Parts: sequence; structure tokens; C-alpha cells
Amino acid sequence: MQRRIVRVTLTLAVVVAVGCDRAAQVPPATTVGPDSAFTGVDPTAPVEVARWWETFNDEQTNQLVMLALANNADLQAAGARALEARALLAVAQGQRLPQVSGNLGFTRDSSNFPLPSGRVRTQSNTLNAGGTVSWQVDLFGRLRSQQRGAEFDLRTSEANRTAVQHTIIAETVRARVQIAILH
Repeated sequence: MQRRIVRVTLTLAVVVAVGCDRAAQVPPATTVGPDSAFTGVDPTAPVEVARWWETFNDEQTNQLVMLALANNADLQAAGARALEARALLAVAQGQRLPQVSGNLGFTRDSSNFPLPSGRVRTQSNTLNAGGTVSWQVDLFGRLRSQQRGAEFDLRTSEANRTAVQHTIIAETVRARVQIAILH
């Protein structure tokens, strides 16, 4: 009887510990949702920003901004980080799907057998086919949490890329205005 009580107590302790661990893993609420401005952004394309510098009516400033955006290594690196985050999100999404694998093999064997009346040649062909399907049950939400984390990482990298672009534009215009003031 005491062993049964100990077993039940241990089982309940494990269930409570797992439940508490699960509650601790719930991320905080955020205002960024699936309808946010960052969803579906192409990380390699320039972000559409308000072209406020064009109000200066200076063609050289416009050209300098476009040149700075086209040739900035920081912006290219930020775009690459966004592409990487998008690929990691695809991996996280794929881990929640069933995994299917298969194989196919073909072998051909031939043998010669000596007989009193001569040699007999035999030939055999073997075709092997197999496959497996596996799916990981996301019982405690680990895969779902990984996918949500990858989604947030993607949004973060896209927001960082946008911030880099805004910084490049602002610094280019600031430098152009300072040069114009000096002349």
C-alpha cells in the first residue's frame, strides 16, 4: 500500500513539474502579430520608405541616397541575415510536419555453376524498395515554441534591416547637407 502511495505521489509530482515547466515556457504577449507590416517582406528588396529627402529638390542628394542604398555592405548583410532567418523559419515549420523517406535499390548477380554436361550460367535481379514515415508529436509544445521563436527572429531581422536602411538614408542626407552648408 505504501509503495502505491509513493508511486502516485511521484507521478503527480512529475505531472506538476512538467506543467510548471510548460507554464514557464509561455512567451510574453507581444503587439506584433501575423498581420504586422513585417510579414512577407522580401529581405533582398529595398524597404519602401517615405522619400522625404526629395523635398530638398536636389538631384545630387537623390542620387547619393540611391547610390548609398545600392552599395552599402551593412544593408546587404542585414538582408542576408533576414534571408537566413527566413530559412530557419522554414526549417522550424518543416519539423512540425511528417517526415517521409524512401529508398530504392537494384542489384544484378550472375553465377556460373559447373555441371557434368557443361557450365550453367544463372542470373538474378533484385529490386529493393522501402520507406518510412515518422511524425513527432509536439506534446509539450517544443516544436511550436521553436517555430514561434523563428517567426520572431525573422520579424526582428527584417526590422533591423529597415532600421539600417533608414540610418543609411539619414546619414547620407546629413552629410550632403553639411557639405552644402560649407560651400
